[in-house]
Amino acid sequence: MASDNITDSDDCLIPDKDWYQTDSHIVVAVMVKNVSASDISVLFQRENVRLNFSTADGTKYRLNLNLSHNINTDKCTYKVGKVKIELKLWKESALFWKCLERIQNETQLVPAISVKPVSEIDTQAYPTSAHVTTNWDALAKDVVEEEKKELEGEAALNNMFQDIYANASEETRRAMNKSFQESGGTVLSTNWNDIGKQNTDIKPPDGMEYRKWHE
Repeated sequence: MASDNITDSDDCLIPDKDWYQTDSHIVVAVMVKNVSASDISVLFQRENVRLNFSTADGTKYRLNLNLSHNINTDKCTYKVGKVKIELKLWKESALFWKCLERIQNETQLVPAISVKPVSEIDTQAYPTSAHVTTNWDALAKDVVEEEKKELEGEAALNNMFQDIYANASEETRRAMNKSFQESGGTVLSTNWNDIGKQNTDIKPPDGMEYRKWHE
């Protein structure tokens, strides 16, 4: 799935982003408010993703991702929320990604970084005829913070797994990839002596039932 009108411009800013993964796909969350779906252009390619958009005040943003592994472009999608744009990238192979991006023309993988700092949100209260004024910008800021806290929890766990994978032996990496793939992303083991002998069963969290995600 792709949109046209992808252009590069020196006056574009780079938005904040975060990401996490399952056994089948990568989710990249671009933290931004006041974006209309009509002001977004997305191009999904096998090795990279390009995103251009502008906010209600005319500020332009650009995000180019050189992916560490290939994706299935036919299944990739995106959606626009109140405080973020979410890119859903379907993995071509059910492998554990230790990093989102790679350095162009090099085999070394590097973690994605946020270049643009989070800007301060204007907390000016809008006037109203009621006796009690509501600070709508402050409420919007609270929503943004809650969204980021939820995302940071998933990202922190994901980063821990990435660090383990980066410093692991080849045998440990095989165990992580095999357990992650066979269990549908519900098990991530570093013990090749156990994992190498048999298939890894799917083990969803207590009180939950595992089902494949179908669009």
